[in-house]
Amino acid sequence: MVADQRENTPQNAEKEDNNSIQIKRLTMDRYGRIKGNTRNAAAIPFNTKTFIVLGWISAAFTAFVNPLFGAPGVLFGMLANRNLKGVGNPVIITNILFAAINIVFGLFLIALVRRMVGY
Repeated sequence: MVADQRENTPQNAEKEDNNSIQIKRLTMDRYGRIKGNTRNAAAIPFNTKTFIVLGWISAAFTAFVNPLFGAPGVLFGMLANRNLKGVGNPVIITNILFAAINIVFGLFLIALVRRMVGY
């Protein structure tokens, strides 16, 4: 038997299962360092998920209420990017786009009202 090969014993199978469980518990922080986790590993940390959700809520307010809600949405996207690179980019782009559309639509409505009133 070759020295590098392991025998198929229940103990070796159990060790391999434990190693695969340990690998699944590894996560990477925003600096690229790999960390072990005692609980199940999560792809996105809790605070990053919070920033993303708040950014999308801000995007909805930006689209339907006021374009000034775009600024906090961009900020939440930037905070999400600090934790995980590239995660907040869709939130940032969406907030900027919705703010621009809301401004253009508001200017259009003002011009339309002026025309209707005769001002």
